Amino acid sequence: MKYRIFNPKEDIQGNQKENVFIVMNEDGYLGNGYVYPKITSITPNHPINIFMGITLDDQYLDHKIGYELIRKLKKRAKELADATNLQALLYYGSEAIDEKTKFLYDQGFDVKLNTLKMVRSTAPIIHKVIPYDIKWEDHIHEDQEVVELHNKVLIKPITDDIIHDMSHKDDFRSVRVFNKGKLIATMMMFIEDNSGVIDHIVVEKNYKQKGIGTYLIAEAIDYFRKKLVTEITLEVWSANKGAISFYESLKFEESDVTEYYLGTFIL
Repeated sequence: MKYRIFNPKEDIQGNQKENVFIVMNEDGYLGNGYVYPKITSITPNHPINIFMGITLDDQYLDHKIGYELIRKLKKRAKELADATNLQALLYYGSEAIDEKTKFLYDQGFDVKLNTLKMVRSTAPIIHKVIPYDIKWEDHIHEDQEVVELHNKVLIKPITDDIIHDMSHKDDFRSVRVFNKGKLIATMMMFIEDNSGVIDHIVVEKNYKQKGIGTYLIAEAIDYFRKKLVTEITLEVWSANKGAISFYESLKFEESDVTEYYLGTFIL
């Protein structure tokens, strides 16, 4: 079978075209792969993170097409890592152990990092009022400030489409925190399966440990209590030990794994 793997002529969904690889054969489009560089790291001892996405039918994975696509993605990830002079972790996430994760395991992706679900009751917590401007909204669309803050701080990239879809969930609310007009923190929440879900809670690095995270969690608890919800959940990356400790201090407990990640170090 003749096929081509190449960079697109234009950017795709905000990604640099050099980070995207299109797969085609004589019959047309087969899929794609991309790398999304995260130059920041979770902790000083954690490498920079490069998120990898693959959209390719399982039949082409354990095949020269799959092998070449992975080779190109690894090569591009190394170029990104070399540009920072830092060690990088290239990783792929899935909601289940599927054919792609099995294939990547065979290709040397053996660093396991999961997304953990944490839960607690909606019993109120004590918190202080923060000296910043707070804005509540029942919808949020095409807000580039939120996208930029999220992708600057968190590991998994977000897009306008993800925010748009979330905005249509039951009892959706967005809370944004500003300091002199600058967005410094954000949180989104909604109700799903009779549970309150806190999603995409972000605090800009320079404003951490100022009570903002606790304030946002407390506000979410108050909101869900008024909706007669008795349990709230959130998700956190297993490598983010600081965030896990913070949530545990607020009586959250680990309950499940919602995404499975395999990674490989790029040296």
